[in-house]
Amino acid sequence: MLSSEEYTEDPHDTLQKFESRDHPRFSSLPTYLCPETNERYILWSDIQGTFFNVSYLQTYEGRAMFMIDRHGELHQPLRIKFSEVPYTVFNIGLLRIRIEASHNIHEFTQSSSKDSSFPHNRFSIPLKHLIDKCQYLIDHLETIANSDRYTLRQATANAWYYYSMARKRLETLDQDRIKALVDGKDRESLLRQLGELEQQMSMLEYRNTCRNMLHGKVCRWEYATSSLFIVLPSDLRSWDDSVSATHKFRLYFLCDIRKMESASKEWPQHVHLSNHPGYNLEQPLEFFKIYGDYALRMLRMIKHGYSDDLCEIPPLNTSKILWNCDPYIFGNHLTHDTIQSLVDKALLYLIRLAPPKSIMEPGLTRNQSAAIEAYLDLQEGRPEGLHRCINQSQDVSWMCRHHKQQSFGHGSQLALLKNFVRNHGGLIDMQQATLRVELSSPNEMDQFSAYLTSTNYIFDLSIKLNWKPSRRYIRRFCLDLAKTKTIALEIDGITLDLHPQDSLQCSKDIFANSVIPKTKLPLITLLNYPHPREQCIYMGQFSLQSLVSPLNSCHSWVELRSDLEAFGSQLMEAQVAADCTTAVNELQAAFKKYGLPAKTTVTIYKSLWRAVVDLQRGVIVEVYSQDLGCPRPLLSLNSVQTLTVDRTIAEFDQELGHIIQANKEMSELNISTKGRNVLYEAERIARLRRHALRPLCLTLFDRTQDYRGRMVAQVDVGGGNFRTHDIEDDLAEPELLWWDCTLSDHSASFLDMTTRQHPEVLTSFTVDFSNLSPIGLASVQRVLRRSNLDHLHVLCSSIAPDLCDPISQVLGSVQCLTLKSLVLSGHFIEEWLQLWPPVSAPQLLSLRIQGTESTVQELSHSCVLWIHQLIFCSPLVDLTFENVLFQDKSDWALMIESLDLSMLKSFELCETSQSQLLSCSIANKTFKARYS
Repeated sequence: MLSSEEYTEDPHDTLQKFESRDHPRFSSLPTYLCPETNERYILWSDIQGTFFNVSYLQTYEGRAMFMIDRHGELHQPLRIKFSEVPYTVFNIGLLRIRIEASHNIHEFTQSSSKDSSFPHNRFSIPLKHLIDKCQYLIDHLETIANSDRYTLRQATANAWYYYSMARKRLETLDQDRIKALVDGKDRESLLRQLGELEQQMSMLEYRNTCRNMLHGKVCRWEYATSSLFIVLPSDLRSWDDSVSATHKFRLYFLCDIRKMESASKEWPQHVHLSNHPGYNLEQPLEFFKIYGDYALRMLRMIKHGYSDDLCEIPPLNTSKILWNCDPYIFGNHLTHDTIQSLVDKALLYLIRLAPPKSIMEPGLTRNQSAAIEAYLDLQEGRPEGLHRCINQSQDVSWMCRHHKQQSFGHGSQLALLKNFVRNHGGLIDMQQATLRVELSSPNEMDQFSAYLTSTNYIFDLSIKLNWKPSRRYIRRFCLDLAKTKTIALEIDGITLDLHPQDSLQCSKDIFANSVIPKTKLPLITLLNYPHPREQCIYMGQFSLQSLVSPLNSCHSWVELRSDLEAFGSQLMEAQVAADCTTAVNELQAAFKKYGLPAKTTVTIYKSLWRAVVDLQRGVIVEVYSQDLGCPRPLLSLNSVQTLTVDRTIAEFDQELGHIIQANKEMSELNISTKGRNVLYEAERIARLRRHALRPLCLTLFDRTQDYRGRMVAQVDVGGGNFRTHDIEDDLAEPELLWWDCTLSDHSASFLDMTTRQHPEVLTSFTVDFSNLSPIGLASVQRVLRRSNLDHLHVLCSSIAPDLCDPISQVLGSVQCLTLKSLVLSGHFIEEWLQLWPPVSAPQLLSLRIQGTESTVQELSHSCVLWIHQLIFCSPLVDLTFENVLFQDKSDWALMIESLDLSMLKSFELCETSQSQLLSCSIANKTFKARYS
């Protein structure tokens, strides 16, 4: 019976349409909703009550079958799946059967079944129809024998249903002393036919079970151990069926070799026992509760054999399963003479312990495979007879040494790779298919990629980078590794420096196309990222990062990725904010199931949006969206603290305003300006936030025609009153915290406009003049003249001759009285210092002169004098010279004399500068202890 909640009572709800084949007219029946699968269906009894003598239903996709549950059994009562197109109803029609009862022969037809002297209620479905339906389904099974498990299991369950109905009908005829002839076949012939049908169904079920065990969707992608094993009694001589204490078992792994076209004639292409003595099974009863069905299916495959286009398991009577098993290793326990009796005893024990039952997924998951080791006595070590192998489809199997060499070969290229890894602080574990190496330059990176690509072997890679590679090198390196079909890549040495320093950093992560491209690397782990002693795991469109300790890669990452993908689908389909909350709660439950730390953030990356989940709090805390392209419920969540919107069209401004105004808990907002001035945006958002509970950090991006997506400014919208000539409301006053980007003429005019009304708001300024014309330089000059900066960073790029005078004027406008920190970096520091006018009364606390890594720059005596003047007048606590030298090493004495060493806390020099410093006698006495 169905509960009232399942029935569709609303006439406007879904109805199923039917069309009778004999009488073309449409009829409709109510549908029911399955709460477990959310699928709609129609009851078979409703169909039978509406259409007289219904035989079957059909659409353009074929005949409809009864639905099965998650265990592969028919639902009770019987159900037909809802179809968007009408079902065509086929009736049984007139069928003539000869029936012999009480020694009299009767002709029974559908039209004569109303004779009151005849037990017509027992023949509502004729016997011939049941047998024909069973035969049809078995013929159908032959065509789908290699299909997925659900498809075959549904057809098998339907065939068994009609088979059992036919057997019961024959039994009923016997009880009523009625003999029927169907198509000229008597009872004995019909029983033989049904017996043959039963054998066909059993064989097709067996073959499909075997195929899905070996090649099913839950199999082979990544296993911690071999998925193929058998469990046999440890000692038959001491075995007593009535004494459970004597029931001891040993587990043996099998070589998972697959058929190959170019197979060696020397080694057979079939599954066999690994050349290892096996492992004693601890807690066998607990083990069989979990793996008993699987162990039983494996023993049946070993006993009867199985072969398809990909794999061959020889039957036990051929003894091929013992190929390459050294008698010295196995002793007298497992031999050609004893294996038959051991398998039979194990089969009998498992059948008595837990009778076999149908199952939808006969294979092992990676979790189940990894958990096997917990039941093994591993005192003898891990399996030495098997090697982990990854093929070009990124499937993982475990093979013996001979078959692995056959599949991948030795080759001179593998020898070259091993030699390279050994010479670079690394190690290759051929059994586990893992490789660890340290790389110290782009040249070594290219060499390693070439060696690895030239071999047929696929490894899990762990790579330590001992230098800071550029974004271009990392991108190319990952593309090369993806070509090798690597599954797991671990990199130590990626830093935040590789991030794009523009608006992309709010929409992309280290794995985006601008850094690490979208590759077919299923699992990427970054060690010491984004900070030391932290790590980030990337899986497809998701990244995971622990907030308290490094997030270890668990054995269940394959299953976890499925849960993450389900979470992403739920967010995509969310209709209200509560749907997002439900998705997060289910993700929390998945993390708990896999034993992952709760203090973890999960980020999902889509083409038009991104969301960050704080699993400890169970909320979404950060959202990025391009033109509000993300699901709207995400934007309405009050838990979102950081919102980034990259606007390319203006139509969304009003909706965006409502979102900003509604979320009073938001603490960070990032918006592209599309050419509007900074002050306009700050005023507009301050007006929307005037009743907010907390200050808002606002970051603006310049998206003008000549400048795409670079950061313009960061503004604090905090307390206070802000009034302009056209706005009378009390607004939170914008405070411009810093400006750190390459300037364009347009964005420089933004900054000039902002500081004209609020000269005190700019406190930190990074100046890159490379894209400025004289007009833009004039804007920057005005900004520097009116601003009281705390920090100034000048990027010393090449200078066009016609810009020397304008740049000199810009540098001369710096207000050094308030300046606390100055950084000069780039490849042309000498040229810039020559243009910089003498400074007056500086009060610097920090000075950094940083040349580029490619070439050490030499500074002239005049430049040293400029630096000397700066240092002499400043109470420095931090001084750095990086990749620079003095043309005259005696200038170091001048530099040392200008320092107040009692105040200096940090004095950093590169190795070349240290050597030059110590060559100066005065400096040598002062700093010998520090740099010797």
